[in-house]
Amino acid sequence: MTKKTKKTKSPKKGQVRQTPRKKVAEKPAFSWDNPIFVIVGLAAIFLLVFFIRLQFLEIPMERDEGIYTYTGKLVLQGKTPYLDFYEQRFPGTFYFYAIIVMFFGSSLKGVAFGFLLVNLGTIFLLYLLGKRLFDDLAGLVAGGSFALLSMTQAASGFTRQSEHLVTLFVVAGLLLLVQALKSERKLHFLLSGMFFCFAFLTKTNGLFFILLGGFSVLIYYLAGEKPIDFKKMILNATWYSLGVFGTFGILCLLMLLQGALGEMFYWAVEFPRAYVSTLSFDKGMELFWNAWGKISAATLPFWIFGFVGIGALFFTKTALYKKIWMPVWIFFACMSITPGMYFYGHYWLMIMPILAILCGASVYAAKELLKGVNPMVGLFVPAILFLGIMFHNIGQHSGYYFSPNYDNIMLQTYGTNPFPESKKLGDFIATRSQPGDEVVLFGSEPQVYLYSGCEAPNKHMYFSYLVQDTTKTNAVQWQEEFKQDLSAEPPRFLVFFNHGISLLVQQNAKRDLFTWVNGFIQQNNYRKIGTVDMLAPGQSNYIFDQDQVNTYQAKGQQNIDIFERFQQ
Repeated sequence: MTKKTKKTKSPKKGQVRQTPRKKVAEKPAFSWDNPIFVIVGLAAIFLLVFFIRLQFLEIPMERDEGIYTYTGKLVLQGKTPYLDFYEQRFPGTFYFYAIIVMFFGSSLKGVAFGFLLVNLGTIFLLYLLGKRLFDDLAGLVAGGSFALLSMTQAASGFTRQSEHLVTLFVVAGLLLLVQALKSERKLHFLLSGMFFCFAFLTKTNGLFFILLGGFSVLIYYLAGEKPIDFKKMILNATWYSLGVFGTFGILCLLMLLQGALGEMFYWAVEFPRAYVSTLSFDKGMELFWNAWGKISAATLPFWIFGFVGIGALFFTKTALYKKIWMPVWIFFACMSITPGMYFYGHYWLMIMPILAILCGASVYAAKELLKGVNPMVGLFVPAILFLGIMFHNIGQHSGYYFSPNYDNIMLQTYGTNPFPESKKLGDFIATRSQPGDEVVLFGSEPQVYLYSGCEAPNKHMYFSYLVQDTTKTNAVQWQEEFKQDLSAEPPRFLVFFNHGISLLVQQNAKRDLFTWVNGFIQQNNYRKIGTVDMLAPGQSNYIFDQDQVNTYQAKGQQNIDIFERFQQ
């Protein structure tokens, strides 16, 4: 017995069979994904950052900015790291700063403008990363968040610090990694590992971001939407690792060819151990809470907003691996500021791009959750809430953003460090110097080389290395090299910083260098040509008139003396 099949009516002659049409989803009247809105949003962020950072172009350098910029300048002159100059980090810093100096010069304005472009590049990459992870609105929120977070005064956001380069490389590495996991292209994994290695070579704390990338690959395959493919996971993790270790290997080969491989590992690995191990845990935690108090006072709404996003994502239909990525990413970002336990303000810049992504995730999650209640509420309420946070931040720091007082900013950020004083005395030396002149600094203020236009007379251009703990370093040998170099060819200028933070004399340091310099000044016909008398925080007397210099008696506990050598 066969089943009867239902007969379908044939169309009458002259009629066309009508096939049911699928319902097409109506497009909402408004969408954040509209290209015009995206362009306008990015343009507004870029213009805001550009205008604010233009106000910071001539703010004085602190010593880290000074040493990195000066080493970049030396690299362009053909000098070899660790042989022609000493500095305690991998050479990525020197080479990346050299690129900025090559295109923009080594002046305050030039280097600051180069880093302005670095900052804008990071913002744009964060937009792309947020878009790839969630949507256009999340990308714009991530870019806008980072724009303000990366300028935070407490995090030294106004500076030309190496952490700005680290953030650029980390965001580029993450963007390439997300693309690699989608495309399965080996080249993308390779390039992602390369950029994460760049972050490490710029600052060794970048190691935590290499781990972040590696764990992201594992999480994607173990918690992804597809069945676990261990073979593919291992293969792609290998390509990622090849990008990391291959880049590091090329650098090692370069150092080997220049005869500086052993010296690189001493200065970048062995020497910093003495620096990292100087603080107790209790002291480190005291510094942490002090730093966090300043950072949170300026950025707390972003932290709250971002961390809400971590939990809110789990109530959306977002892929599981992305939900796990967010807490993992912020964990490794926070770990990046812990080595040494100093928690300096500029270290916190390395957390900011991940915090910005969390802010983007929070807006995305809120939009997804609220649109079930009302589509328009989902579209606008999260965006308006975030705009409120941004405008609150701009209003709270409007004086700092739009009419910055350089002396106040330096005092609030760095206390009594002689950074404004270094600028003025360096400019004074520049009025008396000629091309090829040298200046020796008894103090760790290498930015003076840039201001004065004078060169360091030897490889010991960072004074604090000479007065390190002799039980942990080669400071005794370095002091002898320093004396021999100066005695063989005395530089035209000598600057002595009678300032504890600038001299940075460590426990068990050999101190007879200070006795030696008095004899050196007398024997080589140096005359005092200037004095900076630091009377109180933010208040200094500048004595650059020759008649006054000879009779002036310093009144402050800290002062700086400038000497010039006159031929007999």
